[in-house]
Amino acid sequence: MGFLSGVKERRQARIARIRQRAYDKAIAAGKTPEEADRAADRALRKRRAVLIGGGGS
Repeated sequence: MGFLSGVKERRQARIARIRQRAYDKAIAAGKTPEEADRAADRALRKRRAVLIGGGGS
């Protein structure tokens, strides 16, 4: 595994964890699967906005 492919794999795994956590939290709160999907998408957009606005990491 090259360096860049490793970075890409870790980023995809991180995105999957964030999305799954947001989805599970929404389902536990009684949301429908469609609403939970939207909540997961919002969580990813929020994370990107924080990283861009905060200067990265």
